[in-house]
Formats: sequence, structure tokens, C-alpha cells
Amino acid sequence: FILVLFYLRRGSVALEYVNSEHGVTKITGPWKEAILYVLDRTQPNAHYDAIFEKQFFNLNQHKDLPLGVFIEVLCKNFTKYQRFTEDGQYQIVPTAKQKAFLQRIIGAEECFHFSEVGSGKTKVILPLLCQTFLSNNTEAHNLFRRGGKLKDVLVILVPEHLVADAREQVFRYCLNLNFREEYRVYDDIFVLLHDNVKLGEYSRFSKSTRPPMKQIFVTS
Repeated sequence: FILVLFYLRRGSVALEYVNSEHGVTKITGPWKEAILYVLDRTQPNAHYDAIFEKQFFNLNQHKDLPLGVFIEVLCKNFTKYQRFTEDGQYQIVPTAKQKAFLQRIIGAEECFHFSEVGSGKTKVILPLLCQTFLSNNTEAHNLFRRGGKLKDVLVILVPEHLVADAREQVFRYCLNLNFREEYRVYDDIFVLLHDNVKLGEYSRFSKSTRPPMKQIFVTS
């Protein structure tokens, strides 16, 4: 239940907690404790942290790695999401060509446009690109800047017939990163019409010590 709440909070679901309404207490006991823990409205809970932190990949520990080495780390983590084939191998393993292509996209001088879209780009390149964006790797984010300021918004535009698959891949690989870090992955650009969704939004942390919360939009 707690893990699902962590994932939902990072997706296109606005979680709100109402303690009571019209004098009626809505949630009590362990359910209330779990919700408040996810929303970080309780005292630190080292026991819960020790359990749930293991379910998240800590990409931020690789801040100072050279980009090529960092991509290798991402690809190693990528295989841990995969099923095994009959011969005991991972179902999908990023190839050397895909790793080089990912590095080319990150370092491109302008927004990258695919001349064609294949399953390898949707199922491998796209989630790895989003994971790179959600990391704090210095070299990657210096390249993402394209000579401007640090980026905190990534918009992924895909053909209409591939939107469902692209969303599925991003949600699959990008909701369990960096325990306790606040970021959002939205499944439609029109979510910006909602009053609670703003570009350049800050997390609950102080503006003076934290950059704006990272946001990814997957849309057509």
C-alpha cells in the first residue's frame, strides 16, 4: 500500500489527505499512518525508510560520473526490470549502439527528432533518457542546458499510435527512482490546464536550497 502510494504520487494522480469531514473521521489506524508517512507529514520513521528505500534506485549517487560511465550504470539497472528468457538471459539488454545513440541525444545541440520510431527507441532509449533527466548527473545536465539554464521540464512527443506504449515504458522505469525525491511524470500535456500543475514548481523544500521540481510530460 505504501509503495503504491509513492508511485501514484509521482504520476498523474493528485493525492490529498482529509483527516475528517463534517465531524466524521475518514481514516484512522495504520492506514492513516501509512498515508501520512508517504506525504512526509510525520516524524522520521527509520524503520519504514529502511524497508522502502531498497525499492528505489538511487541515481543521485552517481552525480560526478562521466556521462559514458553513467549510461553504463543506467543500462545495468535497466536489466533488473527485465524478465529472464528460457536460456536464463535478460529479456532486453541495451546494445552498444543504443548506448551510443542515447549519448548522442543527450549531447545534441537542439531538441532531438527521430526520423523513425521503433520498439527499441520506445522500450529502451526513451526510459533511459527520462532516467538520465531525473538524475543529478552533472555532465548530463550540463548538456541538457544547451547553453541555457538548468532544465527541470522534459516534454516527450511521440506519434499518436505510440503514446500508450511510451507512457507505459516511462511509468515502468521512472517511478522508483531516488527515494523521497519529489518529481512528477504526467501522461498528457493538457494536465497543464489544471491549477495545481505549474512549470517551474518548487517542491515542499525551501526555494533557497532546492531547484524546481522536475517534471516529465509524455504526450502526442
